[in-house]
Amino acid sequence: MFLAIASIVTIPVGLLLARNLPDGPARGTIIGLGCTPFVLAVLLVVAAQRSRGGIRALEEGPYLSADAVRWTQRPDGCNIALFTPGDEISNARPFAVVRLPTRQPPIVARVWLCGPAERDRRSGAVAVIDEFGGVVGAGHLVSESVALKRWNRRVVR
Repeated sequence: MFLAIASIVTIPVGLLLARNLPDGPARGTIIGLGCTPFVLAVLLVVAAQRSRGGIRALEEGPYLSADAVRWTQRPDGCNIALFTPGDEISNARPFAVVRLPTRQPPIVARVWLCGPAERDRRSGAVAVIDEFGGVVGAGHLVSESVALKRWNRRVVR
């Protein structure tokens, strides 16, 4: 809330100050500083929506059993590939890939996917928990084409 109010005040002030400056780096800096609170407020709203979506997925389900492989690799970041239980992971295509916001160590485990297995553009948030209820990761599902590209690009070490 504070960032939203700050952006309402700082954007017009920054634009007024920048109007009187000659073209150059100072003008761009003033405009950039004026818009920063607005950009941060938008990012916080998106993060809050995804967080609520993840909590809702944990509480309401649906719950789907899966085998999971978590890996981290540049430029894709940290991901969890989900497979139908019993499939040979080395030869199978994942039915979903979850993009995680933070780096985590690699694992291979039996997990539960909490939330829809289809990509939802509104919240898109899902949670992945292990058989004992520990959180393996929470993030959003990527599109099928991106999922296959990331899975095929990973490096097995």
